[in-house]
Amino acid sequence: MGAFLIFTTNDFTESFPKLSRVRFSDSINLFYNKGTFSENIYLYTGNGKTSLTSLIADTYSLTNTPPDDFFSISDDFCLIYPLVKPNIVVITDRHGKVPIFYSMSDDGFIVTTDLNSLFKNSFKLLNPSEYLIIDSSNNTLKLRAKSQLVPFSDLKDQLGYVDLLSKVGESAVLHSIKSYKKIGLFFSGGVDSSIIAQILKKNHIPFTAFVVGCSNSPDVLAAQNVAKVLDIQLETVIVNEAMIERYINEIDDIIQTKLFSSTTSTVPRVVSLEVAIVLYFGIKEASLALCDVILSAIGTEEMFIGFSLEDRHLEQNKPLVDIMRDKLTSIYTRDMYRNYRLSSHFNLDIKTPFISSVLFEIAMGIPLELKVKNQMKKYIWRQTGISLGLPAEIAMRKNKATQFGSAVSKLLTRLAKSHGYKYKRDFISDFIKEESG
Repeated sequence: MGAFLIFTTNDFTESFPKLSRVRFSDSINLFYNKGTFSENIYLYTGNGKTSLTSLIADTYSLTNTPPDDFFSISDDFCLIYPLVKPNIVVITDRHGKVPIFYSMSDDGFIVTTDLNSLFKNSFKLLNPSEYLIIDSSNNTLKLRAKSQLVPFSDLKDQLGYVDLLSKVGESAVLHSIKSYKKIGLFFSGGVDSSIIAQILKKNHIPFTAFVVGCSNSPDVLAAQNVAKVLDIQLETVIVNEAMIERYINEIDDIIQTKLFSSTTSTVPRVVSLEVAIVLYFGIKEASLALCDVILSAIGTEEMFIGFSLEDRHLEQNKPLVDIMRDKLTSIYTRDMYRNYRLSSHFNLDIKTPFISSVLFEIAMGIPLELKVKNQMKKYIWRQTGISLGLPAEIAMRKNKATQFGSAVSKLLTRLAKSHGYKYKRDFISDFIKEESG
């Protein structure tokens, strides 16, 4: 499933004989569970780079400060390598697509991508706006801030932004699938997933779209209608209360809501679980269809003002760029570990092409009046969809959050009431077994 790495001054060979060992220096060893690293994890050792993928071909200068171009890499990754002795650095992509947890004790350090490991330590989730420096000489951890993204503000008119967003968005989607053979797409019929579908179709790339929801839910009806208009292959996964009751313990166990919430502040357990139910059945269907990747269109709500303009940050007169930064950063506490766990469970990858540093820098520079126009949120992004070939009625469709568009939230409410509970949170707390991880 996941991977864990142990930095320690002790020799763990006797305690963990199945672990592989790499010596960093005379005083520190790295142990890792060989063969369980996900495709986009990279391991750097004291004797040079041991690459677990071929995405990054060259090593970087090993200086006391990681170079800024580390942070501009848009793919999901984690880099672990020695700086000038005795320091070791742990860096993830800017958006936490590969979740990293860390812990320390008197014996050493543990860095893991999976909370369900051999260890019962108290872990913290690494904020992707920071990187971690491990000082093996005095057994300390230091967090350093990455350089901030800078708004791209060279353009002034709508047509210029639409043209740029079209090119960068298309490039991001095509880049995200270049290593995969069979492609799936989470599809709701909304503007975001429809843009991905349009880009794939435009470039003659075969794919299967998957929509999950109860019969006659807004997402199912919209997805079926849009699939006909765009002439794309769609698989519809209908869920009901009985299916949720049967699988809810398994889903909660996979995403480890209680364990995860102990590492960082995140969304309520009910919300995380409702979204996970939709993703679980979609990824499961994609896995049965032998897809090796499924695309998700999350990220544009935060970039193009899909959120409520009555947001509490706006009420506090916080600058819009800072609000966007906060909201995009919050994705790592809300979505990334859940997505990572679910995709690992079914042995396929989730790619989020619109969570891109380049797209975010462009979005930060776009004036508010182009993001919200005539009460239409994400206006400039919808115009981008039209420029890519989406019919206007599809690009302008207003969609709901996953748990509401699929009607899973309503199904879970009914299920709770059928068991005598007024509130979903109480039903979940009592009905779901304690996590074993």
